[in-house]
Amino acid sequence: MGKSAEWRTLDYSKRAGDSQGVDDVFSRAASGLDGRPTSTSDGEPSQRLHLHEGSPSTTFLTWSALGEFRPVLPLSRWTAVTRDEGVLNHLFALFWTWDHSLARILHRELLLDSLTADPEAPGHIDTCFCSQFLINSILAISTSCFYKSDGPSMFALRGSSFADEAFQLLAIQQEPIEVSLMQGVAILSVHEMTFGDLPLGTSLFFDKLSALKSSSTVLDGPGWLGYDRGNPKASKVEQAMASIANGFHCLDVRMSLIANRPATALGLSGTPPPQEEGVSPLWTPYPVAAEPQLSYHSQVSAAEYELTQMACEFLPAIEESRSSVVPDYCSSKELYDRFLAWKSSSPDMLRCQTIQAPSWTNLRVWFELVCLKLLEPFLGLSFSGFDGVESARSLSRSHCENLISHLWNYRASFGMRLECWLVYACHASVASLLTNLPLPGPHEDLLCRGCELLFEMGHYMPRANDLLLALQDEASLRNIEIPNACKPYLDAGAALARRINIRNVTPLLFTPANEGLELQSCQVTFGSHIEGLEEDQNQRD
Repeated sequence: MGKSAEWRTLDYSKRAGDSQGVDDVFSRAASGLDGRPTSTSDGEPSQRLHLHEGSPSTTFLTWSALGEFRPVLPLSRWTAVTRDEGVLNHLFALFWTWDHSLARILHRELLLDSLTADPEAPGHIDTCFCSQFLINSILAISTSCFYKSDGPSMFALRGSSFADEAFQLLAIQQEPIEVSLMQGVAILSVHEMTFGDLPLGTSLFFDKLSALKSSSTVLDGPGWLGYDRGNPKASKVEQAMASIANGFHCLDVRMSLIANRPATALGLSGTPPPQEEGVSPLWTPYPVAAEPQLSYHSQVSAAEYELTQMACEFLPAIEESRSSVVPDYCSSKELYDRFLAWKSSSPDMLRCQTIQAPSWTNLRVWFELVCLKLLEPFLGLSFSGFDGVESARSLSRSHCENLISHLWNYRASFGMRLECWLVYACHASVASLLTNLPLPGPHEDLLCRGCELLFEMGHYMPRANDLLLALQDEASLRNIEIPNACKPYLDAGAALARRINIRNVTPLLFTPANEGLELQSCQVTFGSHIEGLEEDQNQRD
């Protein structure tokens, strides 16, 4: 099976030595060993590189914007990383505010019921919807993706600390398989794909999570919980499980599309979300602004479900066209026309650019990404007209423009802190513009904007730098002349992604008396920071 460009970056993101398998990592975690690299930086992108002309002023989510934040949840009971309830509550709020895709696989009310339960009360705390493993996974993704410390970097909280604890808890996980276990594995896998070990993250999602689903009935309905129809909690649990299953289905299809898989990992089908009555719940862009706005949650859920159902149906056709010497034009055109017709009949909010909440931005980007994947096998065929007489290449450029514009406008409103999967969507657009369209051309300015977005994502998402390096290497391989305006972003991101090995280094260990003690010569691996010290092969007898 062919791999997409987004996931071929695995070759560029390998650390010194071979990547560890899931079982091996669990073994290390159980022993309390830290073997997974992280990457952070404190300099803002705008301080390191002049931004593209016309760049919107960016907003960064900082701790100082908290003001009089009051911690209300006892999160320190669920993690050993820090006891600072203010920080933990801040991280928890960031997750629920900004990570729509991962929040969709949770049920907040039931999670909070267990999280806030009195530990001194008789009986055991219900861990079906909340566990230490799940909470640490949530805090890991929130810290790495949305949190920015104003303090010195050496004292900054790191998402890898929560991820390390999550791996240790996963290593000792016992039966039975609960919803919180599957939720934690999904969230931890996304964290690894973006901030840690890419092969490990993909294995967690497509292997570990798939195996958990196959060996349990967790997502098959509320019956496994043992609630009878007379229990007042049964109805709430039934609705919660349907919502959670839909969230997993959407995440599964999205990850499978990015990875160019012909089928989903979990094999869920999803159910139409219930129509909500009354006023739409409010969404507050914490901590950027205090003014709430309508979330249009019901419309988002319905549109997201319909889009996901079509994308799931398209997966086999997309893979078949990609792997075929002569892709099936008629079938793909029919799917593409259906997709455009769906958008035309969808709620106006999908086409309205003034609504910039993360859920709507995700939906718009999701639509454009599916279109790009449908058109991708036909970009080299000039005769294939998909929309009237317009070629697939021309249509692809339009979808790239829309996708990058959605992210560009979102950045102008809320800053550059985005959900993890959006880095792959942005890269898909940039790669298509760079490798499938002639340069120079009218899309050059758009290409530069896409490179700038990836570069800014790389400030806190190491995977974005790997993708920039992959783009640079692909352009070199194809002898593509990169526009001068794009080179600074590609060069800066690629420089952070490259690994440099220096041999015959003699480390000094300073004692409390400030005396230097020479250690054995070794090989040092650098990325954006020192990633490893290994015995120098040339020094062995």
